[in-house]
Amino acid sequence: MRRSSASAMLSALVLLGVVLLAAAALTRQFTVWHDEYSSQFVVERKLFVPAYKRWQEQSPAATAGQTPR
Repeated sequence: MRRSSASAMLSALVLLGVVLLAAAALTRQFTVWHDEYSSQFVVERKLFVPAYKRWQEQSPAATAGQTPR
């Protein structure tokens, strides 16, 4: 009986170790993805805002005092 409970305990510890390693790897990968996406978002936003302002200024609705639909 002791042998099977020790085996079960060892299996549970191994499973816990695998789960913790997977969680650590996923956390690290998420951090890398988040950093890359955040820097890409900043660059795209810097390009988008001036282009959007130019589009608003050139829009016929802007000169007529109407809002575009």
